[in-house]
Amino acid sequence: MYAQDADGDGVPDASDNCPNDPAKTDPGVCGCGTPDTDSDSDGTSDCVDNCPSDPGKTDPGTCGCGTPDTDSDGNADCVDICPGFDDTADADSDGVPDGCHICANSDDMVDTDSESVPDGCDACPGGDDSADADNDGVADFCDICAGGDDNDDADSDSVPDFCDVCPGGDDNTDTDNDGVADFCDACPGFDDGIDTDGDGILNDVDNCIRERNPLQEDINMDGVGDICQETPFIRGDSNTSGVFDISDIIHLLNVLFRGVGIFLCEDASDTNDDGRVDISDILFGITFQFLDGSAVPPPPYPNPGIDPTLDDLERCQL
Repeated sequence: MYAQDADGDGVPDASDNCPNDPAKTDPGVCGCGTPDTDSDSDGTSDCVDNCPSDPGKTDPGTCGCGTPDTDSDGNADCVDICPGFDDTADADSDGVPDGCHICANSDDMVDTDSESVPDGCDACPGGDDSADADNDGVADFCDICAGGDDNDDADSDSVPDFCDVCPGGDDNTDTDNDGVADFCDACPGFDDGIDTDGDGILNDVDNCIRERNPLQEDINMDGVGDICQETPFIRGDSNTSGVFDISDIIHLLNVLFRGVGIFLCEDASDTNDDGRVDISDILFGITFQFLDGSAVPPPPYPNPGIDPTLDDLERCQL
């Protein structure tokens, strides 16, 4: 008796669970008429594999077929915060995985000056770290010496060479506070920048700071300019008698209020050394001579000497 084989697959229909499918004798996963092909060899037949060409996926998920999870951190590449690294590793808990950290051990999300460098690693807080016109590695906003290399400091005084006003010495040490560093100070202890008489010679080296003498003539080589040579005097000795007494007070009264006589030495007549010759010198003299002998005149007194005080009075040249 002849056995019927409708699909010609060599298996009688009575034994063929897919009598009309020459490729199958059993429905398998996909059923008769649909091959159980597994194109991506992932163990899931194409008929139930929603990503038949993606061996890593059987469902498109969030990112779709063909998008892998390269770093195997459970997040497909399309939503991976830090591709290539484990998104779950975040030692400082700032929301940025360790593998993509800009600033380790600091919060990458805090950037006060908004220049893409987290505060914890910001070399120039408040300024743009990327702006460096002189290419010295120091951002312009924090540049100590604009136009020069902040890293070149031959004398180690924290002032870059390009802006160093006293090369070889510490620009920050200025004992006399004259704006000139000690190492380069022409006259330590004095202000290198003051020229009282305007003669172009600074006070610290001027042999006569009260009178213009640009040539610094000093014929006797005593260190005092010729124009400033003074005759020693006694404070209060208005009449230049060699002693301060009542006659000097009378002389002051005569010259100041009667127009009688002259002052041969204005500095001596300035009894209280206030830079003026007026009634206050008469009152000072009376107080000293008759009321309070302890209120002695300022130097030079009682011995002759040179006026130590700068003022506009005529010097004694007797």
